[in-house]
Amino acid sequence: MPSSEIRVAYIVTAHKHPQQVARMVRRLAVPGTAFLIHVDRKADPSVERGIRSGIAGFENVHFLDRQPVHWGHFSLLGAIVRALAAMRDLGLDPDQTVISTGQDYPIADPEAIARRLSSESELAYVLYSALPNMDWWPSDRGGLDRLERVYLRMPRRGMVRTRLKRRIPHGWRPYGGGANLALGRPHREYVQDLIASDPRAVRFFRRGNTPDETFFQTVLMNSPLRDSVVNDHLLYARWQQGANHPDLLGIEDLGEALASSALFARKFDSEHDPEVLDELERRVERGLDQPTAGH
Repeated sequence: MPSSEIRVAYIVTAHKHPQQVARMVRRLAVPGTAFLIHVDRKADPSVERGIRSGIAGFENVHFLDRQPVHWGHFSLLGAIVRALAAMRDLGLDPDQTVISTGQDYPIADPEAIARRLSSESELAYVLYSALPNMDWWPSDRGGLDRLERVYLRMPRRGMVRTRLKRRIPHGWRPYGGGANLALGRPHREYVQDLIASDPRAVRFFRRGNTPDETFFQTVLMNSPLRDSVVNDHLLYARWQQGANHPDLLGIEDLGEALASSALFARKFDSEHDPEVLDELERRVERGLDQPTAGH
């Protein structure tokens, strides 16, 4: 399929469960979709081999060069930045670009998802809040430390906050939110242009904490496109207070997920609950999902 006909591109970061990742790609691979997949270099080589085997024969699937990814570190955002740069090199120009993980899964009909997102190419779906937000991140000044302080990744300790302070580039007001999001064409192009023309601004996020939850929010909400950013990430997830990761979802959670307005949900683990994705697909195919019109 010519790149000009791509409706939705999915950037997928993965590090385990190759059969589940391949299943997600197969499920979403309706006509007019493309995939850019990054597998953590720390993962066993069998993970990428398993994904490739599970989607053999599918078109418009591209694997990025593997780099090590560490939780909370720029390396995760770096994989997404490289995926966006690769899209230009590949000549991909989708209406919407969805950033997701290997433990996400569609909770609506994939063709309906592609049709809706393609029709909303002038919108971005990004969960955001101006910082500080003490309800979300009370332990680091409502998220301000994530941007205003220098963090270093230490072996066995993870991301460590230092006493060093810094200024946010361009006088941007800080924003934060969720790592899952969807970029309409103008928003994706704006970020791609920034990556290409302002590497210093991108490098700023290398010394922050969990920059995949602040980069897109801060860049887009300080851009001329801010009024076309919908404060919604199209994702159903259940979080416990203070948790670093959302809860695993099981069959007992599907009713609430499908009753939401979300198009995707996380976090699924087919080894933890082998039946949940089968049951989810059965319910979707019975018509229990109806993606609502855009905001």
